[in-house]
Amino acid sequence: MNAQTPSPLSYNGHKIADKGDDLCLTDMWKACGSPANKEPFNWVRFDGRNFIAAVGLAHNLSHTQVIKTKKGKGGATFAHWQAGMAYAQYLDHDFHMWCNTAAREKMEGKVASGIPADVLELIRRTDGIAKMLAHKVTEIEKAMPLIAGQMAETLITAKLAERNLLLRHGVTAKRIWDDFNLTPRLRGSTVWFGNRLAEMGCCIDGGLKADRGNSAVRLFDPDKARICMKNGLLNTALSYAAERQGQGKLNLKG
Repeated sequence: MNAQTPSPLSYNGHKIADKGDDLCLTDMWKACGSPANKEPFNWVRFDGRNFIAAVGLAHNLSHTQVIKTKKGKGGATFAHWQAGMAYAQYLDHDFHMWCNTAAREKMEGKVASGIPADVLELIRRTDGIAKMLAHKVTEIEKAMPLIAGQMAETLITAKLAERNLLLRHGVTAKRIWDDFNLTPRLRGSTVWFGNRLAEMGCCIDGGLKADRGNSAVRLFDPDKARICMKNGLLNTALSYAAERQGQGKLNLKG
């Protein structure tokens, strides 16, 4: 860590662990009073997904290198400190401002030299916008940091696009199945189809999934899937659907 600030991080009496370039998101969540629906895993899957991808692209890190989760008793989620700063903004305004002094002073010495200077400046500017807005008290003004964050996320995505870097949004196997007008309501078809897409390398990098009720479904790259469908997967799926429908008719007659 930064030799100038060797003392451990602590907020409201809660210690926040750090390892190398990483901050413990679980400790940050607890330090803010464990707010409902703002657990690290929720932020990683939804609100923080694009920012995490941007940090990974800027530092040439995979998703599992930016976000590190230890499951089981005593488990915790760690994240690259720049992703941790974004999570602090998501949790609480006062906590985010504290992180901009105490946490940033401790972690900033670890900034990788490879991150583009303009992208780093854009991230810092986002933090500044949130700090200016944090003191507001009306309901409309309370919503502004979120709006500012969304605007900054769009700007970061555009800046990455200038370097021919792409953030992909995945779709489910059912969405692809329906887009190609394949037989609807065929039991088990999307599981079978998803397995075929995975075998052909169409999964979104990092193994991202989407929540559906109490379960999670795989996400696939729509462009890769479209290519695979043109290269034979569509015919395979049509044959599979026809065979399944034929089996159903035989069962009815029996």
